Amino acid sequence: MDSKEIEKLRNKNPKAISDLYDQYSPALYGIILRIIKSHSKAEAILEHTFLKILAEIGTYKKTTTFFTWMCTIARRLAAESVTPDIPEKGSVDEFTLESQLTTKDYETLTEEMEIDSKEVWNLVYIQGYSIQETSARLGMPLEKVKIQMKIAFGHINKILKSDKNIFISTTLIIPFLIQF
Repeated sequence: MDSKEIEKLRNKNPKAISDLYDQYSPALYGIILRIIKSHSKAEAILEHTFLKILAEIGTYKKTTTFFTWMCTIARRLAAESVTPDIPEKGSVDEFTLESQLTTKDYETLTEEMEIDSKEVWNLVYIQGYSIQETSARLGMPLEKVKIQMKIAFGHINKILKSDKNIFISTTLIIPFLIQF
């Protein structure tokens, strides 16, 4: 999506909004459905996702692709809808998202991970924070957050290659791999 189209979205151009929905709703719906596992709930989250995208379009910066930014919003909203009784975003160190990671898988993937990498992985992948938000939240330089994400992905990749019985939806990890 180019700067002109994004500017049209910022100006709430109806044609641009319609085109955005037509172009990206199938992909975002698929991401949401993998987390939610309910078509009716996924449709509601998709609607909420587009409303949030339009409400926050002014905050979009070209530090990531527009699609990655939208995926992060969709994933975050979907995760929030299946995460029971979490009083405040980020207040739980480890939790399992329904249909995404089983408790055993999450524990297996993170048990020998360095503390910094585990914290960054939890905030970015599990809780849906952006790299910049994670940096600010942990008081960690942005480059160190990126390095810790690379270390976490390396650790997880090593485990996945050695143990084929572990389930993880790698399609949800791919947008993060593109950023690094």
